[in-house]
Amino acid sequence: MKRILVMIDWFEPAYKAGGPVRTVSNMVKLLQDHYDISIFTGDRDLGEEYSLPGVALNEWVPFDRRMKIFYATPEKLTWSNVAGVIRLIDPDFVYCSGIFSRYSSIYPVLMKRFGKCRATLILSPHGMLKPSALSFKPLKKQLFLQVFKLLQLPGCIRFHATDRTEVEDIKMQFGVVEILSAIDAPAPFPAEVKMIAKSQGALSILFVGRVHPVKNLYLLIDALKEVRSLIRLTIIGPVEDQTYWDSCSQLIKKLPENISVDYLGEVTHDKILSYVVDHHIYSLPTKGENFGHSIYEALSCGRPVLISDQTPWKDLTEDNAGWDISNGDVGEYSKAIEDAAGWTDQVYVSWVNGARRYVEQKINFGQIFEQYNKVFS
Repeated sequence: MKRILVMIDWFEPAYKAGGPVRTVSNMVKLLQDHYDISIFTGDRDLGEEYSLPGVALNEWVPFDRRMKIFYATPEKLTWSNVAGVIRLIDPDFVYCSGIFSRYSSIYPVLMKRFGKCRATLILSPHGMLKPSALSFKPLKKQLFLQVFKLLQLPGCIRFHATDRTEVEDIKMQFGVVEILSAIDAPAPFPAEVKMIAKSQGALSILFVGRVHPVKNLYLLIDALKEVRSLIRLTIIGPVEDQTYWDSCSQLIKKLPENISVDYLGEVTHDKILSYVVDHHIYSLPTKGENFGHSIYEALSCGRPVLISDQTPWKDLTEDNAGWDISNGDVGEYSKAIEDAAGWTDQVYVSWVNGARRYVEQKINFGQIFEQYNKVFS
């Protein structure tokens, strides 16, 4: 059985880093019966000062059915310790999640470049090469990418792209390199679709995501200004940009009385689905998603989604699954919300069924497994 060493900054029960944590978690659970998998990760969640509660630190412990995991404290995230982990596991593949992390990508890539790692090294950017992602802290990221290319690092690794756009993003940065594609591994479909009552003229909307310009919460709030129906918006997610949240808060105060907004802060991922099924629709007007796990999870729960056109989820309205609106078109968001508020209970049922049917047609778990088999071949 081939051995895979996964290097990732944050892993379950960490959840604040969002999509990459879920992607890698779903991937290893999909593969664990066919590969010997070890996971090396940090001991705390994104932005936290203290270790995750209830995890064993600085030792290999069992994870899920067949895997093992090492939660490393900061003093263990050194070059020598990472090199020691690679020697100990002696993997066939080292899978690096992300591109700008010191210990989960930079160290392993340099070790591969200078002959300190015999394994095939696979680097998954997880959307970090998107123009929208590179626009934040651009000088630091561009400097890193220049050094990356100067050391000829791209030529000694294999890239994992999750969609066609990411293939092009990788080529744009590094030219002709080895790229294998496999979509972000999703969680299994919920066994059943739960219904909630829908009154004509009223609508509940859920937003889950980092409060950060890239997730575009401000646009969603702005769209509510022109809506005349009774709307309840629930916002879940950590504030990563305080100035941006202050702008959102000021806009919320200006909304008309028919609009109510609740900010719940951070919620662990295991509780998110209960909020999804308690709302009529899910919205994420994002500036860019490789996959969009929260979008997938909403659709799989039978909730229509109101999203931008900067995700893989396209042509939603044709299948009564939601809307993928041109990024920045506030008027179209307002119209979609007003239209959804006008649904009767019977019409809403058809959209719930449409959302679930749409995602079932898009996702084939057997094909996804074969895609990952090729990545690790």
